Amino acid sequence: MCVVVCIGIIGVVDTVDRVLTRESQENVSIRKEITDNRPLVAALVKRSRLYAETTAAIDAKLAADFVAVERAVSSLEKHRPVWLFGREKKLDAYRERRDHTVEQLERDMREQTDWAKDIDRHMKNVQKEGMFQAEMATLRALLKPITSDALETMKELLLMKFHEKCTELLDLYRHKNNLLKENPDKIEPFAAHVETFIRIREDGKQLAQKAQQIEVMKSLLDQYGKTIPINDATRYHDLHDDEKAHHIGAITNFKHNVRTRYLLTPYPYPGPYPGPFTESVN
Repeated sequence: MCVVVCIGIIGVVDTVDRVLTRESQENVSIRKEITDNRPLVAALVKRSRLYAETTAAIDAKLAADFVAVERAVSSLEKHRPVWLFGREKKLDAYRERRDHTVEQLERDMREQTDWAKDIDRHMKNVQKEGMFQAEMATLRALLKPITSDALETMKELLLMKFHEKCTELLDLYRHKNNLLKENPDKIEPFAAHVETFIRIREDGKQLAQKAQQIEVMKSLLDQYGKTIPINDATRYHDLHDDEKAHHIGAITNFKHNVRTRYLLTPYPYPGPYPGPFTESVN
């Protein structure tokens, strides 16, 4: 481009009226190109070593800067997954699903966060490389809402799952605690009560896993700055209370009832001792 401009300027100079030169400074080859007592400036300039060096330096600079800006533009290819995610409306399908696991939500939220960070870190509104610049503001404005909308949707889905799991586990704990609070005064109902306790005790590991999953969801909601509604926050604290009551209160009281009613009752016992509970009361 600069070379073209230089040649254009030289062409303009060539149209200027006669320029006087000293005959003693002209060599034979240049004199042959002069007609009507007017030197051809373009021919003079193009024959000079300075012109050749200047044009070569300009060409080299243009080539190097073009390679640099081309490299900068090519680096935008890594953001194509974000563009495809938005173009193919994957978020709509994602929102309609209801089978997301906590692990999947955590992984997808981390992916959207990483995409947004990469855009902020590596995509400027204008990328300048020497004599060229690449305008990226339009692409940046297109990609940023895709990640922010997706992340917000995933946080909403996580909050919904948090609500569902808290409610489910809270109801489960309360139901089991109510079962353990029963205190039959006859041996046969009490034997059935012992069987219920054994089943509840065997379910303990599963309950603990459910509680741990809720803690993971709570941690993720806090990490991503998602406000938990007051009703869900209250339910979460109630769950901790009922979980504690289940392990410390109901089960302990149940074992106490067994010991005081049967283990400490003078022989003969008021009925057959419920053998399956032998290990669970120790």
